[in-house]
Amino acid sequence: MEMKDYKNMNNKKLTGYIACLLVIAGAFVSCTGKGMADSLLPEVDIKPEQDNPMDTTYIYDLWGINWNGTAADNLKYAKQMRHKAIMYLDDMEYDANAADMEFFVDSPEPYACSNYQIWPGTTYSESLQKEMEEALVWRDPDEKFPKNLAAGYIHNGGQFYELIADVRKQWVIDRIVEKCIEDVRKTERKDRGFVFGGVGWDIPGLAFPGVDLPAKYNGEPPKIEGMHYDYDTFVEGRAAYFKTLFRELRKIWPGARFIFEPTSIYSHWLKDVENRPDAKELMPDLLIQEGSGMGGGDIQFVNDKNIFNSPLLKGMPEARLRSMLGCTTPDVWREDRNRIIAGNAAAVGSTFFWKSRFGGTGDMPSYQSIREVPDRLKLIRIVSIWENKNATPLEQRNWDSTTGIYTSPTAYLSPDGYAAVQYETGRIFVVFNKADGKIVFPPAVGKRVFDTDDMFIEWGEVNDIEVSPDGVMTLRNPKGVGEGYILK
Repeated sequence: MEMKDYKNMNNKKLTGYIACLLVIAGAFVSCTGKGMADSLLPEVDIKPEQDNPMDTTYIYDLWGINWNGTAADNLKYAKQMRHKAIMYLDDMEYDANAADMEFFVDSPEPYACSNYQIWPGTTYSESLQKEMEEALVWRDPDEKFPKNLAAGYIHNGGQFYELIADVRKQWVIDRIVEKCIEDVRKTERKDRGFVFGGVGWDIPGLAFPGVDLPAKYNGEPPKIEGMHYDYDTFVEGRAAYFKTLFRELRKIWPGARFIFEPTSIYSHWLKDVENRPDAKELMPDLLIQEGSGMGGGDIQFVNDKNIFNSPLLKGMPEARLRSMLGCTTPDVWREDRNRIIAGNAAAVGSTFFWKSRFGGTGDMPSYQSIREVPDRLKLIRIVSIWENKNATPLEQRNWDSTTGIYTSPTAYLSPDGYAAVQYETGRIFVVFNKADGKIVFPPAVGKRVFDTDDMFIEWGEVNDIEVSPDGVMTLRNPKGVGEGYILK
């Protein structure tokens, strides 16, 4: 298995180095109408809203980048784009922009031990070695420390690697949960509205994630003589870990939500758990697709029949079902592929947004800050969230797979460019992809045009865009291609 080595290892007091996350906040208005995207959707058993009382109060609205950028920049950008939740980075609680913001933390497994990494060539004290050997998974008892411990993610081409919490031991699970609760309580600033929202995982599978287990163990890490194990297999320990963490966090924070980001929603999560007797206890609130691929792979979260026919989701009210599915792939830079994902997500009430990292895989550059990201990518990754939070009726959202154009009263996506109404403010965010492009968007009539900086924040009025009486926008200044504008 090829391991990821792209993570920017920022300080993460609250987060492990393994994962990711995403988010929740704001009201969801249920809509059962259908747009043109129906032609792409599988025939599945989705109950009408009135037949099932499942809560549809929440939609997902997260600034999910926490492997790149700084706390200050991420908070400033999240506020500009009206995000209500954010993935945590160290010291966010001290920033003025953290007010009235939920924070989510990455997988807390590193709380299992005071040291969760091995840096080759580093000397570790005898007491620390003992702690690590007791709390972490062993690779092979025939090896000496640190080679006796199983490796998880390998970073920077082998510069260092993470270890793996031995969740077959209940005391390890309890320690992770207790320390997660302790740190969250220290971080919350309830007087300013900076409150805990939940936890998220990148690659949340139950199977053992180690990369170098000797073949003689057949995929199950060895049990060490003299150590007590509460669960026979890593899979059962991992399931117990998720259930314990979900339960204990919700005792304190009843609204806590959990996010999983498997490569494929069905093949890498639902398929593995749907037939377990405790399957429902293991389900997160949001399932987001990290993987990508042409031939339909980019939009599996919209049209994979296996997802919608899974016993864990089948029969769920459509508004709730669509809102708990989404895509966060960091692999796609190309304009048309991003537009296809965003248009399909918006048309059915799902989401397409950033999480964990900007890129570094596929054809997406490894941007290290939101300031480096092209404005077209900034906008395309939030349109579906704004559509949901604007409560634009689904029957008025149309994705035309032939032309590659998405239209609604509040958004427009085409090869020529994008326009979208920001919820709450009514400002219109615009990006042209072509110098001779036309963006058909009647809400733009009568608006003033402002240029923006590298955070998509308006800074000065300009005359770069002409808007016809019937709402067709064109560029007066060809240098404006790819630049972000705000109309208000």
